[in-house]
Amino acid sequence: MDTRAYRLDCLRASATTVFEVDDAALLGAKRTALAAADHSPLVPVVDVAADAADAEAVGLALASAGLDPALPTMWIIEGLLEYLSPSAHPGLFRLASERGGAAGSRLAMQVLEPSWAQRVLQLGAKELPYAELDDSEVTARAVRAAGWGTVRIVRQEGFWTRYGRETHEGFTMVFASDDLRSIYDLT
Repeated sequence: MDTRAYRLDCLRASATTVFEVDDAALLGAKRTALAAADHSPLVPVVDVAADAADAEAVGLALASAGLDPALPTMWIIEGLLEYLSPSAHPGLFRLASERGGAAGSRLAMQVLEPSWAQRVLQLGAKELPYAELDDSEVTARAVRAAGWGTVRIVRQEGFWTRYGRETHEGFTMVFASDDLRSIYDLT
């Protein structure tokens, strides 16, 4: 239920179109709730109904929705990897690299470490809502293998240094780009 397209003014200046991939029913419920609250997106939003566990289906749905692979694309994978089998991750990373990987494309994703799952259980969860969690090093290797040139992991200390925010050690971000200069624009 991301709302970047509804709240980030910086998107307007870049003539951005947001392609949001999710379950069709969830996308519909989100649009209905936002419209009922009188919220409108600041930039065009294209809903793309597809199962994120099937990278090929996502790629076809994005192409059908008008994603232009010749344009630089900012891929954001947040709150998703932990709900998919780790075996599905490489396909998504390849999709982002091959079908939306024009020069200047970038990838930013949240990666929950196995210690995050332990924290959720410590907080009283009876069971984990997550699939098996890969650590950020495993994820970074899969991102490199999918064709991304530069990959950077930001861990707990990096969040504090860069953003002044304290995070749990199990919350990390993995950033990737086709060159080192543009990856630092992300972090």
